Amino acid sequence: MGQYRQWLHCWEADQQLDARLKELQQELMHLQKKASMLKTSSVLTDNAIIQALWRQYSAAQHLAQTDEPAYASMVPQTSTDFSSTAQEEAMAMLETMSQPALFIATQLFV
Repeated sequence: MGQYRQWLHCWEADQQLDARLKELQQELMHLQKKASMLKTSSVLTDNAIIQALWRQYSAAQHLAQTDEPAYASMVPQTSTDFSSTAQEEAMAMLETMSQPALFIATQLFV
């Protein structure tokens, strides 16, 4: 009788774990669908500040991919020598550009 109770306990635990696994899988599918919809959603594009920051981010990304030095837009075009401060700022900006959320946050709270 003791083995049966042990088996029954294990079987009930297995059933509970299976039910929990199914719940978590359904929740994961729901969250993945929601994330997919948010990627294509225009909710954030209605915000003028977010639009401006996104344009600035896109322009900075484009500049980083061209042959021009990434810090060229941060100093006047007539300047021929770049200060180390401007270079440091440019390097910091390049690091944050690889992560859009971080880039936008730094632009908001400068």
